[in-house]
Amino acid sequence: MNMMYLRFAPVCLLIAAAPPLLAAPKTPAPVAAKAMVPAPAGITREKALHNAAQEFTAIDVDHDGKVTAAELESYRHARAVGIARARNTRVFESLDADHNGSLSREEFARLAPTDIKVDVTPIMKQTDRNGDGSISATEFTAMAAEGFARRDRNGDGTVTPDELQALGK
Repeated sequence: MNMMYLRFAPVCLLIAAAPPLLAAPKTPAPVAAKAMVPAPAGITREKALHNAAQEFTAIDVDHDGKVTAAELESYRHARAVGIARARNTRVFESLDADHNGSLSREEFARLAPTDIKVDVTPIMKQTDRNGDGSISATEFTAMAAEGFARRDRNGDGTVTPDELQALGK
């Protein structure tokens, strides 16, 4: 591992957990019995077969002329990791406005989206009992107590994992 990767390895982990606006597109589920890499437009049959032979050789790590499920999984995993690292590098470089190889607090803050829309109307309607457009401490506490009572199915003053699971059914 080189030093540059070590400097922003923690950022890579955070980027993986980034919100959908910054997250990479979801990788489609593995597809069985299809070519590993689709042929680009305008490629000749000869070139496509040559590329397939090279890819087969790269997958067949023990060079026995057969690709096992383990070899295929290892190859696909390595490619996915390579793609994710390349994507993370591009994101890091786009955030590193001064190109010094490190992210300042301000640069790092750009990972967090600022255009998240939140609709509190249902909570306000449910909790603002007197309709004054705000939630008082009394109203908030009442909402919390009612929520607890709904979860505490047997009324013993304790919400158990079984009671929480029963709510999900």
